[in-house]
Amino acid sequence: MASGKQCFLDLDDVVEWSERDVALKDFIWKLKIHVLQTLFGDDGNLGICEGDLDALSFENNRLYRHKVVRINHTTYDLRQDQDSINPRTHADIIALAPAGNNGHPFIYGRVVGVFHANVFVHKTARLPPIKHKRVEFLWI
Repeated sequence: MASGKQCFLDLDDVVEWSERDVALKDFIWKLKIHVLQTLFGDDGNLGICEGDLDALSFENNRLYRHKVVRINHTTYDLRQDQDSINPRTHADIIALAPAGNNGHPFIYGRVVGVFHANVFVHKTARLPPIKHKRVEFLWI
């Protein structure tokens, strides 16, 4: 993923849009939970509370949009390969379902956006501080 910051979404705009668009309902709340789980691990015992969500901040209150993400991986025959995900041309993805899922062995999705955000976490009783961390994510 590129390091560019030219194309961004202001989170205040997202809050305003969420009042009119069901797809954006609770978007920032869900994003904050995802980022905290990414930063501190999620073994199911993290138990994120409201104070933890308030401790997480986005630099300049922005998400930075990218056109494509490239993912390096090892193929079934142990060779190195690279796939790209582009929300406009190659947006459909498949992944292994989480362990313990009694349903289908795979999960499917369509990538709506490719983003990164620079975040920091203020120290709380439960969380250590993080001064600056780049977090990359797909909106599915």
